[in-house]
This record gives sequence, C-alpha cells and structure tokens, in this order.
Amino acid sequence: ASAYTAAKHALGGLTKSMALELVKHKILVNAVAPGAIATPMNDMDDSEVKEGAMPEIPLARPGHTKEIASLVAWLCDSDASYTTGQSFIVDGGFMLANPQFKPAE
Repeated sequence: ASAYTAAKHALGGLTKSMALELVKHKILVNAVAPGAIATPMNDMDDSEVKEGAMPEIPLARPGHTKEIASLVAWLCDSDASYTTGQSFIVDGGFMLANPQFKPAE
C-alpha cells in the first residue's frame, strides 16, 4: 500500500513539474486517474464484482471507457487550452466517500 500511495502522489507531482517545465514550449501536461472502469479485462460487468465494489462508489456503478476517452478528448481539444498541471480523478465519487488513509489495524 505504501508503494502504491507513493507512486500515485509522485505522478501528481510529476504532472505539475512537467507542466511548469514544458509551458515555455506551449505544451500542456495533465493527468487522468481513473477509478473502477468496466473493461473486458476486469469483467466489471459480473454481478459479484459489482456487489463487492459498487457500495464504495457513490454513483453505484463502474465507469465506462467512453467516459475516460471523453475527458482525454477534451484535454486534447483547444477548449482545454487553459488547463495544465491538473490531475483529473474519474472515480464516480469514490474519493469523496472513502478516506485515503485508514488507521492501521
């Protein structure tokens, strides 16, 4: 868990650092952090998986690849030309309802 947490925070810092370094070249840098996304690889459509994971997600469903793709498409569009150094969490509200750090047992 510690390595995973460190890596996630490092990606946020790297996104900000790269955004600052590359802005002089007019390059925008942003990150997308998807939560539980239904894909053929994770078989998120299986009802047992849904029952286990979905109560933790306020929207009570997995995300869809199209939802991630739409965000990425927007970030690549000129409509997002004033957006840089940001990390977009796309998790159905999971981080709203679940503390990132839980006490040790």
